[in-house]
Amino acid sequence: GTPCKQVMEHGVCIYPANLQQLFPSDLPLHTMGSEAYVGIRLVNSAGERMGLICVINNQPIADTQFIEEVLTIFAARAMAELERQRTETVLRRYERIVSATPDCISLLDRNYCYQVVNQAYLDWNQKSYDEIVGHSVSELLSADFFHQTAKASLDRCLAGETNLTVESWQDYRDGNRRFVRATYAPYVESNGTISGVVINVHDLTNLKLAENALRESQQKYQALVENSPDIIERFDLHLRHLYVSSSLTKITGVPASVFQGKTCRDLGFSEVMVHAWETAAQRLLATGKKQLIEFETPTLEGIRSFEMAIAPELDHNGEISSILCISRDITDRKATEIALRQQKEVTEQIAESTLAILYIYDLVENRNAYVNPQIEMVLGYSPAEIYAMG
Repeated sequence: GTPCKQVMEHGVCIYPANLQQLFPSDLPLHTMGSEAYVGIRLVNSAGERMGLICVINNQPIADTQFIEEVLTIFAARAMAELERQRTETVLRRYERIVSATPDCISLLDRNYCYQVVNQAYLDWNQKSYDEIVGHSVSELLSADFFHQTAKASLDRCLAGETNLTVESWQDYRDGNRRFVRATYAPYVESNGTISGVVINVHDLTNLKLAENALRESQQKYQALVENSPDIIERFDLHLRHLYVSSSLTKITGVPASVFQGKTCRDLGFSEVMVHAWETAAQRLLATGKKQLIEFETPTLEGIRSFEMAIAPELDHNGEISSILCISRDITDRKATEIALRQQKEVTEQIAESTLAILYIYDLVENRNAYVNPQIEMVLGYSPAEIYAMG
């Protein structure tokens, strides 16, 4: 072993003479010609072993007690200096961390005076360190702000309450209006007493503006949807309703809440309509392509015809997360189509039964649009041959 190892194990070791004989394997002692040794262990305030301090002499030591007393004094001073240096190193590290954060950080004492502020706090308030530290909140931010906004939270923290949070819009001297979240926490000394309050102010302006913009967009979208004559529905991947617009309630008399979480089959819709919808939805889920179907359904105004456009809603990975459906009432259009078709049939019957030749030429498309069968008796060409001529 070595004398130093003995010191670390036992605290204090004194070898007034014959040091090399006591530790024959410690080669540095032989090299130095060491004869005597006095050492004392260094222990910090937490009781941790930090090192040692020793005296090595090449002559025997007669007054070992004096040497021990001197070393004890030096050990205490050395340990105090080491702890001070370590504390300063830690403090400088914390200062760099606090200065690097974009948040405003400050420490106030029980008189509401600033004790510490970081660089962000100086920048936001356009003040130097000395213009803030040692001054009160009232002096820096105004008496109105102190009494109306800050004091209640500060007093609650000084009374022991932890992690109080306040969010508000504030104007700062750097010309910026910010939406901030101020978090108040008591500053507790090593003896457990509360000597002040630590305040962390985080800038949430961009998040707040984004939230406001999103809310305004949602409100505009909601207004458009709710005032649209079309029926707008959203379904999950199990074809359960996620949302229905007010138009559906208007034509069915069924509250929107009844649709939530239910499929069209759960709601008892006609089997023909449900089958068409489910088939188109499954085809959309399989292909990812928009679908279009027509169906009839009972309403408060009787049986109505609808055209439904079915489209996928994609998540950020491009996967289908839900289904959007927009249904438009095409009852009047269908009735018009039927009336036109019936009128055309009647007109063609009349044209084909008359002995006169009826001939229509489309000047826009430059083609033969219609000829009745009597033309073959005159020109010798059938209607199909006339059409083929263009």
